[in-house]
Amino acid sequence: MTFFLHVVLVVGLFFLVISTSVLVWQLSRKTKWRKSHTSALDTHKVAIQSRDKKSMKMVVIVAISFAIGFTPLVVTILLAYYVPEFSFGGPLDALFHHLYSISLFPMSVNSSTNIIIFYKMSRKYREKFKQIISLNVYRKSKIIEDF
Repeated sequence: MTFFLHVVLVVGLFFLVISTSVLVWQLSRKTKWRKSHTSALDTHKVAIQSRDKKSMKMVVIVAISFAIGFTPLVVTILLAYYVPEFSFGGPLDALFHHLYSISLFPMSVNSSTNIIIFYKMSRKYREKFKQIISLNVYRKSKIIEDF
């Protein structure tokens, strides 16, 4: 089980880096192609390029924040795999539990920051988020009034 977890964690981080790189590369390639095939007078072209740059920036920021939040857990699991004393029930059991617990904190922070990243960078996300929050506030006030 430990080896399987080790493989999944390392492959997951590797896949994240590769897929983010491919996505950014493809998006920049399509932006260059679109730029070369539209007229110089096209004002819509500038908006598309700006949107593509924002999309690339958001993808990279989310991927980096995920990798940063996920890395401490990967390092802890790798240490447990390669140093047999550093595991559940081993001589360094207390240290393992402390580091494992601490490594979960960056993952929690990452989960919380994704909402903020999307809210700051996406107008559509911001509008939908406000719409959902206002509906919930309206429903709660309606329930209180009916009570």
